[in-house]
Amino acid sequence: MRDSQRAPGFTLVELILVMGLLAIVAALSAPLLSNSLRQRNLDDEATRLLAMTEYARDEAASQGIPMVLTFDERSQMLMVEPKSGFEADEKRILRYPLGAEIQLAVESAQLTNRTDRAIVELTPEGVLTSDSAEVFELKDRHNNVVSVARTADRWGYELLKLIK
Repeated sequence: MRDSQRAPGFTLVELILVMGLLAIVAALSAPLLSNSLRQRNLDDEATRLLAMTEYARDEAASQGIPMVLTFDERSQMLMVEPKSGFEADEKRILRYPLGAEIQLAVESAQLTNRTDRAIVELTPEGVLTSDSAEVFELKDRHNNVVSVARTADRWGYELLKLIK
């Protein structure tokens, strides 16, 4: 008679076993989750870099002046501004700080001889010049890398590859 009067529920041993299993699953998934969040931050920075190149294209075409995307290593700041010698609406100059843990490397043979900080240059028609960078590599402190390269048609940039 006693067993039929017992209230339905879990025993203490069953609850401890379930909590132990949950702790094991959490311990195994935490490193994967943190790596995923780091990669997401890197992907977000690459997406912003692509957006800034498109913004520079739009501004060059709409204002009818050459625009450049520059990178200041000291301040870790990306900027879209008119090319030296041209004036533009100051409100339309875009400045964006690169993430604190992100390093930007630019690959281009033409950029080694330049004295200015321009890494991308667009004509008033919105066309990339031959002086524009070929590949950008964004790297975080955990050595995750995202590469952004010129497209095959040479008109813009695209996310090229993810390397771990």
